Amino acid sequence: MFGLFKKKAEALPSTVAPELHATLKRETTFPHKTEVANGNGCTEARVDGTPPDARFVSPDFTGSVHDAFRVASRPGLPALAVVNGASEVRLPQFWELASDTTPTFVRNIPVQLDPAQGSWITASAVNVGCLPGPLLALGLAYADSKGRALQSIVVYDRQTHQARKVSDATYDGLSGTVDNLLATRDVGPDHALLLYCTDQLRLRAEVYVRKYDHILVFSPRHPQGLEVVKLGLDDGNVVDWIVIDKTLWLHTYDRRNDKQPDGMIWSLDLSSVL
Repeated sequence: MFGLFKKKAEALPSTVAPELHATLKRETTFPHKTEVANGNGCTEARVDGTPPDARFVSPDFTGSVHDAFRVASRPGLPALAVVNGASEVRLPQFWELASDTTPTFVRNIPVQLDPAQGSWITASAVNVGCLPGPLLALGLAYADSKGRALQSIVVYDRQTHQARKVSDATYDGLSGTVDNLLATRDVGPDHALLLYCTDQLRLRAEVYVRKYDHILVFSPRHPQGLEVVKLGLDDGNVVDWIVIDKTLWLHTYDRRNDKQPDGMIWSLDLSSVL
């Protein structure tokens, strides 16, 4: 008898920042994609050797390598590398590079990524995205002293070498499957968007979706980041996104709902913060 009553689904609505003076609008068509600016200046790389006695190598290099990221120089800020697994303490290493064109490893920069990192067993940078000015967004995956696999989003200041945790985070996809933890979009001079995901909902064995996708704007007016939208699963998980003429477009899926095979399209006016 009790099997006739299904548990009511948890409500997971979206929230739009009041600073936008706007609401999410349901649309029928996702705009044709133009070239997307993904925080130019931050690129994936591979390193042969252990810095400082190391070199960047091409994707077809067949030897043992460390996954890494290169960050281009900016006025007053030297080029930077973030290198995974290149030390006895398996944490990401931050290295100042000689230049963009001569990327030799010049100086190791001590960085505390989290107050609790002393208890971490291992950690790696899954993603590095460029934000305005001296800021970088890092998606970190780490194991704590209890052996738990955890993820977080951290903003790193290249000028002060200080790191600030923004949020815990989660992957998308099957449980334990490594995927991106964040994405960035350039949306004008000194403006960028950061997307990351939090909280998991189990649909069935080994299948999880995200409860929330968060999009923040970083700019001179909002150097700490303003969350413009917290997208709840009721409005879908983001599978594609773009900004055109100060309007954010989202293509989303709610995988709990088989009646929407094409997903949902949303727009949000960002003109008040861009």
